[in-house]
Amino acid sequence: MTFTFTTCMVLPRRATAGNAGYDVFAEENIVIKKGETVKVGLPFLIQGEKNYKVAIYLRSSLSIKKGIHLGEDGTLVTHVSANLNEPVTFELVNRWNEDVVIGKGEHYVQIVVGSVNCYRIACS
Repeated sequence: MTFTFTTCMVLPRRATAGNAGYDVFAEENIVIKKGETVKVGLPFLIQGEKNYKVAIYLRSSLSIKKGIHLGEDGTLVTHVSANLNEPVTFELVNRWNEDVVIGKGEHYVQIVVGSVNCYRIACS
C-alpha cells in the first residue's frame, strides 16, 4: 500500500508503533456551521493492490465535545483499487448548536487500511 501525497503538508502518522491507524491532520481550517454538512477530502491518494479498503474514523473528542459526526452513521468505508485517481472524500456533519472550527494542523480523523477477502456468492 502506498500513500501518494498531493498537497499534504503534515504526513499521516501512527501515534505509536503498535497503532493500526494513521492520524490525519487538517491542511487548513475546516469550518462547519451549525446544522450543516461539509465535504472533505484526504490530502493524499492511496494506491495499492486490488481488494484493499480504507476505513475512516472520526476522532472521538470531536463527536463528544463538539457534536461533529462522520456522515450519517459515523464510519465510512471506501474500497480502493490500484487506479484510484482522486482523494477519498467524506462528509462531516455538525449536529451541535454552534459553529465548529477544526483548526489547521489538528488531528481530526484516523484511517485504517486493510485487505478485503472476496468470496464467490451463488444461489443454491
